[in-house]
Amino acid sequence: MQRIAIVAALSLQLTALGAGVDSRTSDLLINKFEKVYLQLAPGDDARVGVTLRLADLLAEKARRLAMDEMNNGCVQCTAGAQERKDALKYYSEVVEKLAEDKRGRVLSQMGHLYELNGESEKALKLYSDVIVAEKNPGLLGEVHLSMAELQFRRSNFATALKHYEAALGFPEFERRGFASYRQAWSHFNSGNLDPAIKGLKTILNSPELLTRSGGSAGGSVSVDKQFQEEVSRDLATFVARKGVTMDDVAMIFAQSPEVAKMANVIYLASELERLGQTASAVKVWRFLQDKQSDPIKRLEGHIRLAQLELNLGNRRESLKEYDQALRLWTQIGDCGQGECKEWKSRLKNYVVDWNREEKKKPSAELFETYEKYLGTFKGELDMTVWAAQLAQERQEWFKAYGLLGEAVELRLTAKPEEIKNMPSHESLLLSQVEVAEKSKDEGMITKSLDQYLAKTQEKSQFVSVHYQRAHRLYKANKYAEAAEALKAVALLPEKQSPEIKKQAADLALDALVLLKRDRDLETWAQEFAQVFKGQSSDYQNIARRSVLNQAAQLAEGKDQGVDLAKAWETLSRMDLKGAADAEKMTYYKNRLILAEKLKNLDEVSTSIEKLLAMKTLGAEDRQFALSRKAWLAELKLDFKTALTTSEKLQMPEIKPDQRALKLAMYADLAGTGSETYYRQYLKAAADAEKKMAVAAKLVRESANQQKTLDQLASLFNGKPDLYANLQYEIYLKDGNRKTALTRLRGSEYSKTPQVKALWREDYLARFERAKANLTSHPMKADNDRVLSASLKKRMALLAGVEKLFKEAIDQEDWTAQMLTVQVLGVESNRFYQEILSLPMPDGLTPEQQNEYLQLLSQQAAPHQIRSQELQAKFQEFWGHEDLVANFANKLPPYAGPDRDKYLAELKLVAEVAPESHKAQVEQVLATPVQEKLVPTLAELEGARSQVRAQPFDRGVLQNLLSLEKKMGRDAMVAYLENRIAKMGDSASSTPTPATGEEK
Repeated sequence: MQRIAIVAALSLQLTALGAGVDSRTSDLLINKFEKVYLQLAPGDDARVGVTLRLADLLAEKARRLAMDEMNNGCVQCTAGAQERKDALKYYSEVVEKLAEDKRGRVLSQMGHLYELNGESEKALKLYSDVIVAEKNPGLLGEVHLSMAELQFRRSNFATALKHYEAALGFPEFERRGFASYRQAWSHFNSGNLDPAIKGLKTILNSPELLTRSGGSAGGSVSVDKQFQEEVSRDLATFVARKGVTMDDVAMIFAQSPEVAKMANVIYLASELERLGQTASAVKVWRFLQDKQSDPIKRLEGHIRLAQLELNLGNRRESLKEYDQALRLWTQIGDCGQGECKEWKSRLKNYVVDWNREEKKKPSAELFETYEKYLGTFKGELDMTVWAAQLAQERQEWFKAYGLLGEAVELRLTAKPEEIKNMPSHESLLLSQVEVAEKSKDEGMITKSLDQYLAKTQEKSQFVSVHYQRAHRLYKANKYAEAAEALKAVALLPEKQSPEIKKQAADLALDALVLLKRDRDLETWAQEFAQVFKGQSSDYQNIARRSVLNQAAQLAEGKDQGVDLAKAWETLSRMDLKGAADAEKMTYYKNRLILAEKLKNLDEVSTSIEKLLAMKTLGAEDRQFALSRKAWLAELKLDFKTALTTSEKLQMPEIKPDQRALKLAMYADLAGTGSETYYRQYLKAAADAEKKMAVAAKLVRESANQQKTLDQLASLFNGKPDLYANLQYEIYLKDGNRKTALTRLRGSEYSKTPQVKALWREDYLARFERAKANLTSHPMKADNDRVLSASLKKRMALLAGVEKLFKEAIDQEDWTAQMLTVQVLGVESNRFYQEILSLPMPDGLTPEQQNEYLQLLSQQAAPHQIRSQELQAKFQEFWGHEDLVANFANKLPPYAGPDRDKYLAELKLVAEVAPESHKAQVEQVLATPVQEKLVPTLAELEGARSQVRAQPFDRGVLQNLLSLEKKMGRDAMVAYLENRIAKMGDSASSTPTPATGEEK
């Protein structure tokens, strides 16, 4: 771009120098002048003119070569470089010899040549040297202009401005219009819009400046119209950048030459659009509309205003302009070619672009605009299709249907280029059907289906649409009509869509099922078996299943006694000849379930065995048969068979842990080992509470309880009471208190009753030893040494019991505290009495004897006080009202180690009990052991036989339950309670019979 500007400037210079000749003539002249130049002596006066002319010709040739190269799209442009060097050589030779009026242009020319050869620094130095040395005002003006142009091209606009101003400061400077123009552009490029605009206004208002090549101060020149138009157009550019007022618009209109007035304001409006000043652009276009006489241009204005107002969100104003554009189009009439073709495209794009912005939620105004467009430009397939799609988006089904109808007709006559990317004729017809269905308007749906059947050419959905018509009857619950219509579709002669025809056949049979027309079902199924050869066996199966359905319907009637009997009779008439194994399986399954409902357990058993004997019985059906076998065995209390059968069952309906629990229950009830199943449960289960209960059961029933408890100890984390109870139960059996205390030494067990009981037993053992040592200790006073040792020993024994007492207090154990308090009270008093009874040492004076007795009294007094305190504490222990009643309540009623241990402790309590309570405690000790009453084996077996004979009799089950409770068989009791609770639940006792639909 910079190179083009320099070459253009050079062209002006050369034109001014009169160098404009054609290429061939130029070469001839250069050759001629070179020869003349060589023949002239350096001092010859003619040599200056020849040299100058030769330099001009070379410079012109260089310019021409450069222009040709640039026109050919050069990247590295080098053409004319040598010619420019040669020209510079000749110019340098004569420049100092030229007259002042010529020297300025030559120096400027030399600067341009340096620039074109990439030697801008030489050009800059040349200009700078001339400015310093030269005195000629005209020459200085030209040099400043050249310097300004060089800086302008370097984008040094501030420096360029100084040189433009300097050039314009010389009255003799001629190219004032061009310099003023470039000065304004320098201001603009520097962001100084006000002086830039002012500068262009000055040019436009000064005729002497309206030329590129002339315009000296006070001179008269001819106006360059092209330059004037260019300046006025640039004024529009400048004003647009600043921001436009209507005064600015009027000013540009007024300042522009007549031929460019409208064009410049249009350019201004376009520039404002480009800069995003949409509101200002609207005002400018409205200014233009008021002055525009050309209807085509007014059409453009309305279209642009419509788009701009839409961009501003002024939808009402936008639609108003769009309406005016459509009306003007109609008024113009024949406007389909040339410029009008573009405006028609814009009218269309206005709608399409708006539609693109409102893709998801199109507005009513957008659809109305589509309608207006189609009202003006009728018969456009694409716009009709898009309008139809828009109507669908807006759920305006009736309008969408109508537009699709128009599109169907237009598609038939559309040109190849018009149908590109458009739906096919078939698709449009099917879209009408889809729209009609969405409208839910019965009339429209019927019309769309009829329309398709009448107009389709491809017939891609011919059978499908016929099917839809019939299916609508089915959906309307008009099953009788639907059945006939669907049968007709199934039997259509067309070979297409066999799957739909089969679907129609299936739905026709479904309609018969709903109508309960079992005989027709059988007949039609046989007919379809002949048509659909590949599915013949399926339809024959349906025919046979109709018999099963009749039986099922009878079995499900309200009057169970009658209906079940009739169902059994119907099922018994079924001929299995020719039936596949699957049908036989269905038959036996139905027979089995019906027998269950009739409580005919022999037939249930027979049907189960028939099923299990079938080699082709599938895994699922085998599981079903086994489940019923297990159910029957359980019903008859044959838990061993129930267990072995259930072991073969996958039981997908329950989780693995529940399956293991069920098998464990059967094993318990059958009297076989259940530990394996319980351990399976522990591995599979997630319920911590239930796992602890099962683990506790395993421990209690284990032959080696301690080992089992140790194995399962982790399961009792978080439940120290339960673990402690199990450990205590083991202790009651094996008596190994050390092991029990070792297992329960953790802090989490310290507050449990079992640990307290173990501690109390251990404590009482230690207490009895300490008590025996204390109560049997004699006070010896043979001499002072023996007496001292005896006193120390007694004090130590008392301290030992005191320590035990503190331990009992810490444990908050009533029995331990009460027994210890009693012993301490008695022994403290004995110690006090023995101290006072010590013999008087020999040889003491009366006064010394007195002193000795006082000393003994002082030593014995604390023990007397301690004894009194303990006696009071002892009475306090026995002061509770319900104390003896609590003893009685805690006494285990049945014989066992827990009762024995309790009685042993209570005996210790009775020995020290005060007289007020002693008889009552001894009465508790004498409480007789209760005897458990259990039924005889004969009674128990008789009750079980009754259950086997009458498994559905609640009274019989409750009788067995009462006997099992007396026997203390927890597993059987839990089972019977659960069975009685579920009586009457069809899911557990009498399953619903399978129908012919069951596979």
